[in-house]
Amino acid sequence: MSASMRLRSAATVIAIVFGMSATAIHAKPRPLPQRSRTLVLSRADYLDRVKAIWLAQMVGQWTGLEFEHKPASVL
Repeated sequence: MSASMRLRSAATVIAIVFGMSATAIHAKPRPLPQRSRTLVLSRADYLDRVKAIWLAQMVGQWTGLEFEHKPASVL
């Protein structure tokens, strides 16, 4: 992978992360009653959480590629 391609993909991931975090800042959670032990999510909230988890997994995989399959790699 060339340096320019790495830089382009890094910029893309950073843009996605900042874009998603910017929308999360303005989200307001619904207050739940004190007695309620069950979490109730709308479909949109559920999909938002699934996408956030998926993005976190992809960022973790992408950042670990530099160190994967290298013997004696020390951080």
